[in-house]
Amino acid sequence: MKKLLGILVLGLLWCNTSYTENTSNIASQLEQLNDLYKSGTLTKDEFNKAKKKLLNPGEIKNNKQRNQVTKKYDDGSKYVGELKNGKRHGQGTHTSANGDKRVGVFKNGQLNGQGTFTSLNGDKYVGGYKNGNKHGQGTLIWSDGAKYVGEFKNDEMNGQGTIIHSDGAKYVGSFKNHNINGQGTFTFNGDKYVGGFKNGNKRGQGTFIWSYGDKYVGEFKNDDMNGHGTYTWTNGHKYVGEWKNGKKHGQGALTNPDGTVMSGKFKKDKFYGKIN
Repeated sequence: MKKLLGILVLGLLWCNTSYTENTSNIASQLEQLNDLYKSGTLTKDEFNKAKKKLLNPGEIKNNKQRNQVTKKYDDGSKYVGELKNGKRHGQGTHTSANGDKRVGVFKNGQLNGQGTFTSLNGDKYVGGYKNGNKHGQGTLIWSDGAKYVGEFKNDEMNGQGTIIHSDGAKYVGSFKNHNINGQGTFTFNGDKYVGGFKNGNKRGQGTFIWSYGDKYVGEFKNDDMNGHGTYTWTNGHKYVGEWKNGKKHGQGALTNPDGTVMSGKFKKDKFYGKIN
């Protein structure tokens, strides 16, 4: 009679693991198994097999194929896919309570390998994952139409990549900490800048060529001409000297098309020197 009771309980436990389950149910069922084993209703071999079945409900006996299971969590999220030792492991889909969805290969409960993330606001990522974070090559598309294709690390844009904004602005180059940092090329409406960047702003040595032909080669800071540089106008003017906040400021020399040179001190684009 005791043996028959054990078989009936095992059948109920195994049936429960084939459908929707949560962590509290697993803990309760494990406790029942322990009680049956301690009472002598189950042998050690039967206990171990039942425990393995409970913790690995998707595994088939031959271990070559796994069934899809559905698992609900206390935080309102849901997982549909393969499990191992009670954790997400293998191909699956995890949907958060807020509607965010992760689809791909899971390992020890986290996305590892190729996966897809879709947020409720319309953002989408397709690419590599490591321990649940975006890692390696991937494509991130924002809901406003902007798109990044390149390298990720620690869930952020890190490495070489290309970002194209919905207004047509394009950057190709180095990224760090989810922002434009390092050497790169920025183009927009015919304008082109090649040089250094820091936190999304032009910084360091660079060359800016405007769509109408003017050209500046020199130092940048705070996304503007700051420091020493050379500006050449299409009308024949040329200035070599110091700049501040996009204006001629400090010592410099402005050569006019007629050959005359204004050499000396400039302040906010105004000349305070001598004309030679």
